[in-house]
Amino acid sequence: MDLIFQKFSFLFKIKQDVLQKWIQIINQKYNEKQRFYHNQNHIENILLIFNSFLLENDKFNEKSKQIIELSAIFHDLIYDPQSKENELNSVKLFKEFSKEINLENQMIEKIERIILATQENHAIFSTESDLELKIFLDLDYSILGSNKEEYQEYKNAIRKEYSHFNDKEFKEGRLKFIKNVLKNKIFLTDYFEDKFEEKAKKNLEEEKKELNL
Repeated sequence: MDLIFQKFSFLFKIKQDVLQKWIQIINQKYNEKQRFYHNQNHIENILLIFNSFLLENDKFNEKSKQIIELSAIFHDLIYDPQSKENELNSVKLFKEFSKEINLENQMIEKIERIILATQENHAIFSTESDLELKIFLDLDYSILGSNKEEYQEYKNAIRKEYSHFNDKEFKEGRLKFIKNVLKNKIFLTDYFEDKFEEKAKKNLEEEKKELNL
């Protein structure tokens, strides 16, 4: 939670009571019992990978940085594995926050679009000119290109989140996701493609074989 707190502290000059209120909300939401992957660690990993990106891309402007970091913090704030409205409800909560800090409308619209885009197959945004959106979607998929141990932990966590499905139902749904992702280039930006594409394809292909056994 420290990293998220730091981002809030440095992103905006938020009143202390407002800051504490939202830190408490975020902490409570990301530590709900139904979360095994879409939790605080997921958000902090995105922020850490984005920090690495920034070290290699020092011309990235401050507003774009704020858009991506707020998208990271809020994109999974509402998460119920049995709901199809998580992104929409996360946007609603983000809008409450944005009103309290008087965030400018252009940033609100950008972040709302990014959060809603995470529910889609990322490949449909391959021709987008919106760089912040493409970078964030790549950040969200970066787990797919992780090392063997981290990817195994990710798979186990996803299975736990979807424990309401029996094995047959889960395999069918997971295989559908994997096949959709593998139809196209996985990452939308050159930076993340270079870092994660090859490993992500290998991880997904191996998982697909396991599920087909």
